[in-house]
Amino acid sequence: MLTQFSALDLDLIDEGRFRAEIEADLAAAQEAIIAFGREWNDAAKKAKARVVIKVDLIAVDPAKHSYAIKAQSHVERPARPAGVSLAVAGEEDEQLALFVRRAGSGRDSPRQRILTTEDGRRVDAETGEVVEEKAK
Repeated sequence: MLTQFSALDLDLIDEGRFRAEIEADLAAAQEAIIAFGREWNDAAKKAKARVVIKVDLIAVDPAKHSYAIKAQSHVERPARPAGVSLAVAGEEDEQLALFVRRAGSGRDSPRQRILTTEDGRRVDAETGEVVEEKAK
């Protein structure tokens, strides 16, 4: 083969800039997964940060032995854990609706299945009916 050419390796793609890009993305992925774990604690279990490396070898003109190398890398950061709200079915103004707690938690948390309307009236978790007394 011609002496001005070298066999393809990672260090020769984009004159070495591709390897530097991969190393920068690897550092960014490490930072992302560590920060995510610190922010979400137990909810971060099994979260992933991923460095995606794509190298395409393209036949530009095979008859003339001409090829191109297209290389990219990027970081996929972990997604925020899904939030879960519990709801009960009911009716409001003769329209079927789901009722969820507006905000906050505690003894009346939706996880305890005690729900209220916007004005504070308690919603029966079994029937979805509004109880006239105010929630405690």
